Amino acid sequence: MDEERALYIVRAGEAGAIERVLRDYSDKHRATFKFESADEDKRKSDSHQFRVMAAVLRHCLLIVGPTEDKTEELHSNAVNLLSNVPVSCLDVLICPLTHEETAQEAATLDELPSDKTTEKDTALKNSTMVYNGMNMEAIHVLLNFMEKRIDKGSSYREGLTPVLSLLTECSRAHRNIRKFLKDQVLPPLRDVTNRPEVGSTVRNKLVRLMTHVDLGVKQIAAEFLFVLCKERVDSLLKYTGYGNAAGL
Repeated sequence: MDEERALYIVRAGEAGAIERVLRDYSDKHRATFKFESADEDKRKSDSHQFRVMAAVLRHCLLIVGPTEDKTEELHSNAVNLLSNVPVSCLDVLICPLTHEETAQEAATLDELPSDKTTEKDTALKNSTMVYNGMNMEAIHVLLNFMEKRIDKGSSYREGLTPVLSLLTECSRAHRNIRKFLKDQVLPPLRDVTNRPEVGSTVRNKLVRLMTHVDLGVKQIAAEFLFVLCKERVDSLLKYTGYGNAAGL
């Protein structure tokens, strides 16, 4: 199945057909995904193929299955495949707003009084996941998927580290993705009375993972936050505290 046909099928949204597309990708690209770092030039020569594949997987992330379990399975398969796409091609996960989306945003803001600046900012963020004129819905789905895997409280190495690694590499390579994720995960600190690991926000959950018994889990959680902080130690310490970052 060629990539353009796969993209057409995924856009149509039929669940069975989407599963076949993902199985086809898993089989067809198994050898491709085994390229070592020395083969990066070969991967770059196939960038068009990978970018179309990333576009297919982006649509998979935006699809809601017939049940919550089916949706999670679909998103899990998409994450596993995206983890093997060259990071330079992952900017396909975000895209400029369409004319319709831009018009909708403008209409939403026009309905609010001119002095309601805070309400306008909130409406802009809630109506569509937007950052700097880019549609961030797929990234937001990945973030929600990551949080659900954290909340499960088990099988972190198999269930959580793939999506955390994917978000880390996306953030490191693509500035708009990093800044959007930082707004979502590390908003400006307002309440400093509680310890960073206490609470139910995504930041609190990730900080708790920084002291997890599994070394791989704690390292990838810390690396994700470190990248969101532009790899600045002082910024990381501000959000996580000295104790949680000790020994990393």
